[in-house]
Amino acid sequence: MKQLHEDLPLEKAALEAEIEAMSEEITEQKSSVAKTQGHLQMLEAKAVLTGSEIKRKVTYSKRLEKKQDAMTANMERLEARRVALEAAMAQEAEAIEVEKQAVRAERQKVQKQMTAARAAKETYDRGVDAIEAVLTEAESETLVYNPDTGETTMQDLTPLKNTPARLRTQIVKLAKRLALMESNLFARIFRLDEQVSRIRAFLTRNDIESETKIEALEIIDDAAREEPGLG
Repeated sequence: MKQLHEDLPLEKAALEAEIEAMSEEITEQKSSVAKTQGHLQMLEAKAVLTGSEIKRKVTYSKRLEKKQDAMTANMERLEARRVALEAAMAQEAEAIEVEKQAVRAERQKVQKQMTAARAAKETYDRGVDAIEAVLTEAESETLVYNPDTGETTMQDLTPLKNTPARLRTQIVKLAKRLALMESNLFARIFRLDEQVSRIRAFLTRNDIESETKIEALEIIDDAAREEPGLG
């Protein structure tokens, strides 16, 4: 394509210059032919010719024939050059069209890449929103796992529904794991609460020394500070 862009203009310029020169030459030949024809017609118009006029008539006839043959040959060459110029212009037009098609194809390719990039970014953003929603509900304790049904529920499922199916499946698995961990943590805290309550009840007995009660209550308070929810 680059070579065509370099060669075709030069070829066209050379053909155009040659056509112009040949056209000028043919114009001059036509003028010369017309002049010779005029001389010949003047002699042919005479009823009687002298000997010298007969010789001039023969000379003019031969000269006219040669000039006409030369002009005809030039006109044929001129037509050939015009055909060559048309072919060069057609080749140039075809090359330009091929280049346009290549540009259009490249533009379509770039557009597809941009569309894919935008779709990927949108998927990423929706995935981030869904994960943040899961983590937020886990923190606010609205992400709930039901051990009896094995189901995980959220207060707002919109962020999950907006994600693509494949990504949504992965995020749901993450949500179930978080909900299960949270459920297990709550169960553990509940059990510890029960044990703490039993210990507190045990410490109300009168046969336990006051110092022992105080020390035991301090241990319970320390555990409660480290594990929020115990008490």
